[in-house]
Amino acid sequence: MPEMEDENSEHKYAELFDNLNIGVYRNTPGPDGRFLECNNKIVEIFEAGSKEEFLKHKVRELYANPAQRQQFSDKVLRFGSVKNEELELVTLKGKKFIAALTVVTKKNKDGETYFDGTIEDITERLKAEKNQAMLAAIVASSDDAIIGKTLEGIITSWNKGAENIYGYSSEEAVGCSISILAVPGHEGEMINLLNKIKGGQAVEHLEVLRVRKDGRQINVLLTISPIKDAFGNIVGYSTIAHDITEQKKREEKLLELLQAVEQSGSIVVITDTAGNIEYVNPKFTQITGYSREDAIGKNPRILKSGETPPEEYKKLWDTITSGGTWRGEFHNKRKDGGFYWESATISPARDTSNKITHFMAIKEDITAQRNLQDELNNKIHDLERFNKIAVGRELKMVDLKKRIKELEESLKEQSK
Repeated sequence: MPEMEDENSEHKYAELFDNLNIGVYRNTPGPDGRFLECNNKIVEIFEAGSKEEFLKHKVRELYANPAQRQQFSDKVLRFGSVKNEELELVTLKGKKFIAALTVVTKKNKDGETYFDGTIEDITERLKAEKNQAMLAAIVASSDDAIIGKTLEGIITSWNKGAENIYGYSSEEAVGCSISILAVPGHEGEMINLLNKIKGGQAVEHLEVLRVRKDGRQINVLLTISPIKDAFGNIVGYSTIAHDITEQKKREEKLLELLQAVEQSGSIVVITDTAGNIEYVNPKFTQITGYSREDAIGKNPRILKSGETPPEEYKKLWDTITSGGTWRGEFHNKRKDGGFYWESATISPARDTSNKITHFMAIKEDITAQRNLQDELNNKIHDLERFNKIAVGRELKMVDLKKRIKELEESLKEQSK
């Protein structure tokens, strides 16, 4: 019976040895070391067809750099054991991988030395660690505030971006409630966000107000995501906050500018660099009769009356494409076929790199002024013509008077 129990125990240990999720092997030392035993995980790791196939190979054949085999063997013999040594190995199919080896020296009953060891393929783990380290570096160096929190809203991590945006150091913020950033009277907003996260919802691109350590309110754009453990349970949440305070100020200024342009008494037209209309203000529609929908995508030539010579348009285009400003007048045609006069100033618009991106025309309807000028010119012309007639008549009267006087004097002489 004891013999039967020993056999059962050996069978159980052999089964346990074979089914371990880590490679276990036994081999002899030295440059010509051979494998003596291995479990099923070793067969899997080295892509062997069977244990028998694997055990035929010498140990050095499984090193990406065979010279490392002798170095490693000598190290084990020198120290008696080596733990978690990282080496590059190669499978029987030629695939390289990084393994962690733990080896101890032992002797059999004949006093011969052998190695018992374990091998773990750590290639994916190293990749994950590298990615994690890269991610940690990105988080640490990001200009955005990246904050980790528990489900109760207690801050667990606080990067450099958060320090710069909110003014609190990591030492000051970690361990505090996220409510330190809440605008007074708006704490309920954060509670609502926490409840959404607890329910598994993510929050993307949410514009909110937050308060810095110095009391100044800032605009931030939030993205909030749940943090899950290995079992899929939500254990916290992370927030990425981008400071958009200056952007909001610029947007407000642009809105003010747009409102001014929209309400302007001047015609405003903006085109791309090819001359296609991208924007017209209401005054354009009022004067030309073309709606915004009519004009967008069209070229300003829709207003041509045919009176301006092509040479003038070429001069205009050459001026603005070279970065200059063109000023002049057009006699244009409305959508209904009527005509109007406009005084135009056309200039290029540039981006931050000084590249021309658009052209902007600011125009004034001068039809009334031109009509008055034409009428004035006509009156002056008439006056000059009438003056010439009047002067001619007056000269003729002088001649007549002179002749009459001469005749009268002649008559007096003849009467004597």
